[in-house]
Amino acid sequence: MSQNPKRPAGPVSTPVHEVVASLEAQQLAPALPDGQVSDPVDWSRDFPRFRRVKDREVSIPGTAASVPCRIYNEPTRAAEAAIVWVHGGGYLFGDLEMPEAHWVSLELASRGAVVFSLDYRKMIEGQHFPAASDDVLTGWNWACQHVGQFGLSPENLQIGGASAGANLAAGVAKRLTDGAGTPPAALACAYPFMHPELPAWDGAELELVTERILDPYLLPADSDELYRYYAGTPEVMNDPFAFPANGDLSKLPPTWVLTCELDILRTSGDAFADALKGNGVSVRLDKLAGVEHAALNKPLTPGGQEAIQRLSEWVFETRGPGCPPRNRLHAEDRKSGPAIH
Repeated sequence: MSQNPKRPAGPVSTPVHEVVASLEAQQLAPALPDGQVSDPVDWSRDFPRFRRVKDREVSIPGTAASVPCRIYNEPTRAAEAAIVWVHGGGYLFGDLEMPEAHWVSLELASRGAVVFSLDYRKMIEGQHFPAASDDVLTGWNWACQHVGQFGLSPENLQIGGASAGANLAAGVAKRLTDGAGTPPAALACAYPFMHPELPAWDGAELELVTERILDPYLLPADSDELYRYYAGTPEVMNDPFAFPANGDLSKLPPTWVLTCELDILRTSGDAFADALKGNGVSVRLDKLAGVEHAALNKPLTPGGQEAIQRLSEWVFETRGPGCPPRNRLHAEDRKSGPAIH
């Protein structure tokens, strides 16, 4: 598995192939946008309940590469839900230490879930679709084989992710409903991109949004170039597993979509949720006002706190059949989190 550098602050204004070349040459200087934090972090200082959570890492054998996985649970309570979680990073950045992976997993585990947090191959050294998708599928099938250790069945297992991870989660969910394994009980997609081309914005609204964004991860032209690079070939742009908005949506499980008001990718999440509804899929669309992309990667912000609360509500409301009843929260769990200034 290739190294996973952190994403630099600011928009992806450099052509994607130049970013990839820089990563391959190990020329990236790490930098983090406002509201994010440097790793490693002792999250238990701000979230005391995390001290009850245990995690362990495994390396899952894959057909082309091993898949890093970190498993989180709280041993002092019965597992009440289980999810395979996939971080984002534009297929170029990110790892199991980033808040969007580690902090999210700690939050869900401290509330009673078992979390299988997956890493995957990035778009460097010649990797394109389906490399990352194959890694997530491998991780999913392994989790199905091992979730019984926590008193739950594969039918209880959900899948979800953020940004690029949401795309991967949805694409794998479609592969599973097409016969690649046990289908997920539910799907969670935080600020996703699902289309081979970003659905169009109203020009005036786009101008207003871009004026308010402090850290634009992608501008429309950047996103379309990124999608083409991820696909690798023109034919893949029509693939229903590479871009989950393509093809039949009717077999997908109940789905949660979170979009952020100040996010260029918002049109993809909104359009995907509308298409799911049109195909008879049970869907919940939550919108965070005044929040930028990657809210779950910014734990110490109001947007990050609201995003994790919405995700947690979804995970524990769509747990599948046979799950134990929800326990009362520990006293510490009732706290909303650290003070936000």
